[in-house]
Amino acid sequence: MSEGQIENVNMKQREHILSELGTIINRVSGIEITQEENPEVNFFELGLDSLMVVRIGQGIEKVFGLEMKVSQFYEE
Repeated sequence: MSEGQIENVNMKQREHILSELGTIINRVSGIEITQEENPEVNFFELGLDSLMVVRIGQGIEKVFGLEMKVSQFYEE
């Protein structure tokens, strides 16, 4: 899945993607992310540090095949 395609997925695919992302974040940080979470909350507001962000990026690459640069986590 390439950048920008998230808007073009159906609800079932979206739920799967969000579930996988929540699992990755939970494995790295121990923080339980629910689908009710505000998607606009950034990682640092959740209490994650830069090393955790790197590890989350690695998890995203492994699960979704997307290379995430740390700088992308800082973008608005």
